[in-house]
Amino acid sequence: MAKVSPIQNNFNGGEISPLIFGRPDLDKYKTGLKTCTNFVPLIQGPVERRPGTKHINNVKDSSKSTRLVRFEFSTTQAYVLEVGDLYMRFFRDNARIHEADTTISGATAANPVVITDTGHGYTNGDEVYISGVVGMTELNGKNYLVANKNTNDFELTDLQGTNINGTGYTAYGSAGTASTPVELTTTYAEADLFQLKFTQSADVLYITHPSYPPRKLQRTSHTAWSITDLTFLDGPFLNTNAGATTFTLSGTSGSVNVTASAVTDVNDGDGFKTTDVGRLIRWKDAAGNWTWLTITGRTSTTVVVATIDGPNASATTATVNWRLGVWSATTGYPAAVMFHQDRLCFGGGVDYPQRIEFSRTGDFENFAPTTEDGTVVDDNGFSISLAADNVNAIRWMADDEKGLLIGTVGGEWVARPSDQGGVITPSNRQAKRSSAYGSADITPVRAGRAVLFIQSAKRKIRELAYIFEDDGFRAPDMTLVAEHMTLSGLVEVAWQSEPQDIMWSVLADGTLAGMTYDRDQSIIGWHRHDMGGYSSAGSAAGAKVESVTVIPNVGGTADEVYIVVNRYINGNTMRYVEYLVPYWSSDNDQEDAFYVDSGLTLDVPLTLTAATAAKPCVVTSASHTFSDGDVVRITEVVGMTELNKIAYKIASKATNTFELFSNTKRAVTISGATVANPVVITATAHGLSDGDEISIHNVVGMVEINGLGFTVANKTANTFELSGINGTGYTSYTSGGDMHNAIDAAAYTAYVSGGKARERVSTITGLAHLEGETVSILTEGAAHPDKTVASGAITLDHSSSKVHVGLGYNSDFETLRPDFGAKDGTAQGKLVRMHRVIVRFFQSLGGKIGPDSSNLDALHFREGGDPMDTAVALYTGDVEEEWEMEYSSDAHIFIRQDQPLPMTIEAVMPQMSTQDR
Repeated sequence: MAKVSPIQNNFNGGEISPLIFGRPDLDKYKTGLKTCTNFVPLIQGPVERRPGTKHINNVKDSSKSTRLVRFEFSTTQAYVLEVGDLYMRFFRDNARIHEADTTISGATAANPVVITDTGHGYTNGDEVYISGVVGMTELNGKNYLVANKNTNDFELTDLQGTNINGTGYTAYGSAGTASTPVELTTTYAEADLFQLKFTQSADVLYITHPSYPPRKLQRTSHTAWSITDLTFLDGPFLNTNAGATTFTLSGTSGSVNVTASAVTDVNDGDGFKTTDVGRLIRWKDAAGNWTWLTITGRTSTTVVVATIDGPNASATTATVNWRLGVWSATTGYPAAVMFHQDRLCFGGGVDYPQRIEFSRTGDFENFAPTTEDGTVVDDNGFSISLAADNVNAIRWMADDEKGLLIGTVGGEWVARPSDQGGVITPSNRQAKRSSAYGSADITPVRAGRAVLFIQSAKRKIRELAYIFEDDGFRAPDMTLVAEHMTLSGLVEVAWQSEPQDIMWSVLADGTLAGMTYDRDQSIIGWHRHDMGGYSSAGSAAGAKVESVTVIPNVGGTADEVYIVVNRYINGNTMRYVEYLVPYWSSDNDQEDAFYVDSGLTLDVPLTLTAATAAKPCVVTSASHTFSDGDVVRITEVVGMTELNKIAYKIASKATNTFELFSNTKRAVTISGATVANPVVITATAHGLSDGDEISIHNVVGMVEINGLGFTVANKTANTFELSGINGTGYTSYTSGGDMHNAIDAAAYTAYVSGGKARERVSTITGLAHLEGETVSILTEGAAHPDKTVASGAITLDHSSSKVHVGLGYNSDFETLRPDFGAKDGTAQGKLVRMHRVIVRFFQSLGGKIGPDSSNLDALHFREGGDPMDTAVALYTGDVEEEWEMEYSSDAHIFIRQDQPLPMTIEAVMPQMSTQDR
């Protein structure tokens, strides 16, 4: 019997296919995992728990699929487009963009709630977001539909059209604003969304779909967007007419009739069609000069009305030298678009599926094939047709330094200059097939020097990369050792380059899959991500991801992953826009760890500007809004750091200042207070001394003394006076009362700058998007028992100043069968017994470990000396666990993180025996 203590310290092979479980000879087996769910394999080797997702907003219509699209002008001006059924909406800085606010001046506590908003301008069915209401705060932070609107008021319904019943709401006090999302109307229906292709230049996003004319989306400010059909200049055109049919103009400028001598040569002999309206014509006059026209109406199969948009014609003489536009409702529109070498390229039209059009250099909407006199120069527009023995409809195009890469149904092509090192021009161009795998109709991603594209069956991702030795491209399969990950089919992909290189993939079954990828290091590591929540009533299936995109965060320090998630919430199917929060960093505070899905954060800090080194400590915070008796927690103070991360009771608050007292009440009970001068407090065996400074709270009756700071005077064993307090006009004492000691900061370090004060609260509101759901909670860096959302709120077991609330999710890590310790060959298939397991963690806390998902024990990080009233600090180092396991031929190490806390696994080190037989 051989004993061995192996180590696996690299997991960047990710989750591998069951088909590879019998291949321990492969390098991928040595770095792979059996299960990698909601963990991300890092390029460096560890696996890190994926961060949670923050809820931004619902989509406009949760009954219909919605797509997210990237719009990036710069690292400081990046947007996400919500493209839905016949509309677009816009997101920036992790929030939806809204129109200017309107002012609310009233709200009825009735069914339905009626909002008074003078001159609001809303229409029934408009979606409005309400915030800032004082009094009836139940309305704040939610989206509603406008109903039964009048000039100055409107009723509220929820997004399903049910009236908002405000009969139990707090009375309206004042203030409040309403706003509507910035929205564009489009013609793209739900079924069209995932066929749309995009490419961008500055503030213009070009859009194609085979059933619609090419369009451009333009941005002039955060709230000003427009979408228009593209107006092409002088092309692109089909080849010059080679038949005998002539075109004659009725005039030389403006609106003219164009008369064909026959239907022959026009639309395959059908003549002009009504669907030719909007199509271009290029026409050569008697002087040998070309002009171009746009068809505006059809009179018959041989006559159309058109506007001369190019130079005036010198004559109207009939000529056989004419060309019809490539794109129209007759012939269809391009399916793909891309920039290449300062040209705008379109390809994949319905009638011309293998044809690519190149614009003039630097003039993206001008496709003139020649100068006016017919001369062809290098910067003219031109076309390339892919010469293949079968139809190769173009699905996508991608820009590459080696040429324009083209994905078609039958293979992958590259269009580039005929001579190496040149630029592509009308006279220096070629298109060659690079591979014959075939591409799906899904936009690929650029990943460093390679393009990652989806093969036609939507189950494989291939890496199209230039190989110098071949002077061509190869396309190896990136799913070869993890083919099980994409069995349901790929829907959409997006690329994240910071902080880790990951290709995110949406699968047809609603799974979000990731592929950690580094071509130079030969790293391909797959991981799956199940989102918190459920997809339908009574279902064990998780929520479904339906779209993904990535944009840089503000400042460009990292990329943010945005997703549309389909969940079943409170009896309704809801689709939410969410984003993955940044990856955990050791520079972050533990209380900022965010590991819940569709979550929100309670964090309302007020800025501190001063703190006195005195007793009691007096803190300055302009217009702070705190009240006497509030519990606050202070952080981020520079200088007087002794104040940080401690909770205090507020007393003697003024407009801009308040005093700090201990949040722990003295272990004595107030039993009396005299209505006298001075007030005398009865508190048996209070233990105070003259000169002590205290605050009093929770007195019933004589409430005048609550929340104030006092100095103890003339104390006896069971009584003391409140120095200088004349209580002759006070209300009589009834019962109760707490005492708290003043914070003596006289010996503290001098205050320098900064600081935040946060009120500790027990009720967390604003959770209507998770109504009826059981939520996971992190309070000030510590896991809190789960709660169920009711009326958009939860009540904590203890108050907290920083809280993350959302749907919980499990992160599962499982090793492959070990292949260590056998004396006579492989250990595969032999009986193995693990005695103990050592796991090396980095900045981790919580979780469970065991041989499989059904037999797990809690990992223990709390030491005997750790205080029980604060969060256990994140741990870096080795954790040793005894292993209760019998001999088995199927030995694994299974680790699950089911608490809202970070976990990074750097190595697993089992101590084990292998039984040779």
